[in-house]
Amino acid sequence: MLRRRRVQCWLSIPLIVLGVSACASGSDALPAGIDVSPIVVDLAERSVPSTSPSGSVDGGGAAPVTDPRADLDIDDQVGDGLTVVMEAVDTDLPVVHIAIETADGVLLGSDLRTEGRQPVTVRLDQPVPGPMELVGRMLSDNGDGILELGVDRPVIDDEGEQVAEDFDYVFLTDDLRDD
Repeated sequence: MLRRRRVQCWLSIPLIVLGVSACASGSDALPAGIDVSPIVVDLAERSVPSTSPSGSVDGGGAAPVTDPRADLDIDDQVGDGLTVVMEAVDTDLPVVHIAIETADGVLLGSDLRTEGRQPVTVRLDQPVPGPMELVGRMLSDNGDGILELGVDRPVIDDEGEQVAEDFDYVFLTDDLRDD
């Protein structure tokens, strides 16, 4: 079961800007040059190829490794689609992979981490194709330092659940930036 945490403060600023502008009337509605037209993303035109034969980083049937301390702390994200920022990754295992995938299992990128609690920024190999739900997963490295799906084993926590967390990813647009 995936643990779900929501932090909506990332989204509140753009929504406040839009809400305040909706309350104004006539020519004072928005400063000149600000476009608040809807953003339409056609996911059918943008596809991300799977980097694994199974298409998922769920461990591919490899026996899990137990780490009672293991945890991922990933908040909902607003970004450019090239990185995912995690507040903390926590593990007692010597080396783990933090894999970022789409909800349907397409691997976008990963990062290698060592024992302890630390913040992590994962630079993605494949950009996030559009606003969507993503999943971060922890896999135990088999000793070679390379993410090998089906070989590197999923990490389970003290409750017997795979260490994984889903989160929403949306894009920061030029129209909403306050430069």
